Amino acid sequence: MDLNEFQQAANRTDQRPGRDDEAALLFPVIGLSSEIGSLVRHVKKRLRDDDAYELFSAEMADELGDVLWYVANLAEKLGFELDEIAQRNLRKIRGRWPVAGETMPLLLPDDDFAEQERLPRQASVRFVETQEPDNKTAVRLYDGDGNQVGDRLTDNAYVDDGYRFHDAFHLTYAALLGWSPIARYFFGRRRDSAPKVREVEDAGRAIAIEEAISAFVFTYARDVRYLQRLPVATFATQRGALPHADEEDEPTDLVSVFLAPEKPLPGGEVETSARGQVLDAIIDYGGELLVVVENKIAEAGDFQARNLNVTGARVRIAEGQEAVVVLWRDVLEVFIALRERALVAGAEDGVLDHFLTYVEDHFPAVGPYRTLALCAGNPFRQRRRLRQILGEAVHGEATIRSERVRVATPAAAVIGRDAYLDVDDDGAGITLSLYPADTLTQAKEFYKRPDAIEGLSELRGQGWAAKPNFHFGHVERGYCWTCNKTDIDDYVGLWTERIINGEGKVPDEKWETYWDWLEREQIACPEDKPEFNRHFVDTDRTTATPRPGIWLYRRWPLDEAVKRDSGGALAGEVREALDSALTACGEPPLPEAV
Repeated sequence: MDLNEFQQAANRTDQRPGRDDEAALLFPVIGLSSEIGSLVRHVKKRLRDDDAYELFSAEMADELGDVLWYVANLAEKLGFELDEIAQRNLRKIRGRWPVAGETMPLLLPDDDFAEQERLPRQASVRFVETQEPDNKTAVRLYDGDGNQVGDRLTDNAYVDDGYRFHDAFHLTYAALLGWSPIARYFFGRRRDSAPKVREVEDAGRAIAIEEAISAFVFTYARDVRYLQRLPVATFATQRGALPHADEEDEPTDLVSVFLAPEKPLPGGEVETSARGQVLDAIIDYGGELLVVVENKIAEAGDFQARNLNVTGARVRIAEGQEAVVVLWRDVLEVFIALRERALVAGAEDGVLDHFLTYVEDHFPAVGPYRTLALCAGNPFRQRRRLRQILGEAVHGEATIRSERVRVATPAAAVIGRDAYLDVDDDGAGITLSLYPADTLTQAKEFYKRPDAIEGLSELRGQGWAAKPNFHFGHVERGYCWTCNKTDIDDYVGLWTERIINGEGKVPDEKWETYWDWLEREQIACPEDKPEFNRHFVDTDRTTATPRPGIWLYRRWPLDEAVKRDSGGALAGEVREALDSALTACGEPPLPEAV
């Protein structure tokens, strides 16, 4: 039995079916918590009684089976397949802890390019240090074949500090992030087939940014003993005073950070002050380094970051030291990159997602990708921006699930509840989607309403388009979307007649004749049949519910969407388009902002 077969069999025993019912969704979550508690109880007994607890293995097997049932049930109610979840998990885990001899199916930003334009998936590089005729110490890089990679590097400094080895940063970025314009230069892997990508992501400005990041990291690390032997940090927020120290304690190096939306005007050096203060954050590395943070989310000067009340503390402020300015957009860009590269998971990923969503909803101006133009064609970043646009359009909270941006609308009677705003697969545009007649219940309403059908026809003359979206359903979930090659007008006429004549669930003894009819009408194609068999014929299901849906969509070419978003008009256009589609089909309009 494979995972999907188990999921189907398990969910036939579900006593609280349904996906839109919150109580039904809560049921497996509570069940999972309960079963985890049972596992803990049996482990406790084993620790207490050792081998005397003879039922340990049998009890654990039963409890693990219960856990699996609830996981399958929760997956079903969230619209996932266990096999899909398992593969996704293995892909993530192998990305962190690769297994020798196995190929890691990582998703890298250059996967869609030819091999000669991708960063190498494996590479061997040697760092060779030499004494040059001009008495400079230099480092050269060589690949596995002995060819020099990149340029000769020296420290370019008055004092020997080891910066000549900093190409290690670029190779690390390439290995861990799948990003490094400079590593592309090393290996001759610039993306010449896409001139705009090469210009923006592989050349001048991108290279300068990467070098600046490396120089900043190196300089900071050098100034704090290359981050060696620093104790574990403790964090405090909203404190009026620095940690107290006794007279005999050694002074602690202090760094003042100004976290801001934009760089302030140069204000001068950090100095002590008797002012009253509330420090937004204090990071204490065991008395060896103290970092204080002054945070602003609106443009402001750095006076508070430069004037610190250090009463009762023993700190050392370097002569001429200025506040370190960190921009919010840079911090957020790092957080986004962590999620984009799947370098965090579980609770960490959830916390970052909630934080980024909060910032996008309440402080959009500080974000690094606050317009589609700033997303530079990156699909992950574009989805984050489209989530903001769709939420603003409906005055509600949009979400991203299964890489689709969606938001709930007032629709329910004849149109699927959610509206979607997606980046097209080819990246050439964005598409707003609604799904009329998405379930058999909605179809029975839609095709019996002449005004809704007429409204659909009128929308097609107002920038909207429509295509057949036939598929099957079982309980709350859809399966087997077919090729849908029939003309939309013929499709609507056909289903209007069938709905009026009492279209309903198809029993298993009629599946073959029903499928033959779908192929004759060009609603389904022969190549769709294996998918139908997988979800119906090869299972214990006895009925299949036809869902004669429609894909209603409005598309903006990407350059047009970028221009409208930069001008602040795109969210308004999306709202206007949604309102017109909902009301044309007889659904309530979008609510006004509260």
